[in-house]
Amino acid sequence: MSLLDKAEKSTLEQGVAILSFHLLSLVIHIILRFYTPADASYLTLSHIEIATSTTIQLAIPLTTLAYSKEIREASQRLTECKPAINSLS
Repeated sequence: MSLLDKAEKSTLEQGVAILSFHLLSLVIHIILRFYTPADASYLTLSHIEIATSTTIQLAIPLTTLAYSKEIREASQRLTECKPAINSLS
């Protein structure tokens, strides 16, 4: 598989992940139209809708982190807690 094919596949996977969050938020929004605001499930669905709508804003950086091997490796190196090596001793 060429480098261009890998990049296109990664971009497609990122797009599918982002669109799935958009679709989930839209479906919950449509379902909420059939509930009355006093219903307990309305409150639950409302919180889920807020969470999925907020997640969409984070989807691009998170999918880039999830699907880019170089960024994953760099973030792992940044988050590893290794003790400093003392070269004087």
